[in-house]
Amino acid sequence: MPDDGTGTPTPAPRQSARKRSWRKRLGAAGERDAARLLAQMGYTVLLRDCRTPYGELDLICLDGAAFVFVEVKTRYCRFRQSGERPEPWRELSDAQKRRNFRAAVSFLHDLGDAAANRRYRFDLVEVLRGPFGPLAIRHHVNFMGRPAYSKQGIPGRVFRRRTNAATQSMSFPVE
Repeated sequence: MPDDGTGTPTPAPRQSARKRSWRKRLGAAGERDAARLLAQMGYTVLLRDCRTPYGELDLICLDGAAFVFVEVKTRYCRFRQSGERPEPWRELSDAQKRRNFRAAVSFLHDLGDAAANRRYRFDLVEVLRGPFGPLAIRHHVNFMGRPAYSKQGIPGRVFRRRTNAATQSMSFPVE
């Protein structure tokens, strides 16, 4: 903590409330865009922002009979002259993956028999938003790199891949 000269430490400055609310709105918009994309791909969106004692799950969907726990990473992206493109998936830490896994297991446990013998997997959706709406949305199927798991945690069959090495990319027109 910085010292104010009197010998007593002063607290570090916090993010302004305005910036925090802007980030929450950006995240909510990204989750709406991701839910729209998944619905267009044939998924059934069950829940958004599901809180469990172990963490929060952004989206919970059904793909056929399998539960899909979706982490959404949204970034604001201005038009750039260089070809640099942000990669939000790189910011998904191992600790966050563990929290998502624990939250998903807690969710399945709470469902009880309704989730018995259902397979589940973890997907990632990257949303790049610009000043006028979404620029690009990328869907990474089975992002955790594991085969789909059954409720007992035993590896099951690997889910079918979607187009182009398990990545679906879609851009929405500016409305």
